[in-house]
Amino acid sequence: MATEQLKITPSDDAGVTGYAIGLDTVSRAGGSATADSYATKIDAGNVDRYTLTGLTHGVTYYVGISAYQAFADKATFSLVEAADEYSFVANNAVPCSIGFYV
Repeated sequence: MATEQLKITPSDDAGVTGYAIGLDTVSRAGGSATADSYATKIDAGNVDRYTLTGLTHGVTYYVGISAYQAFADKATFSLVEAADEYSFVANNAVPCSIGFYV
């Protein structure tokens, strides 16, 4: 199994209280996708780094990062900003740096 560390550039919005991460092997880019649009949904909390574990070596993954505020429903990640999507190949020895801006 592979792991990847995501580096999240924090939002400048003072109301942001955390980040939701969506993970999938299929792109969800376009439209108004949020972290909830992905097969795996993770409440990363208010962090600037997050390690994804249990990934399969050589598989391309798509990650959507959404900022949320205190009033967001973390069970469904409703009321969150739209996701910025990035892709990476698991364990290709290149750090995955994700810049998120609101």
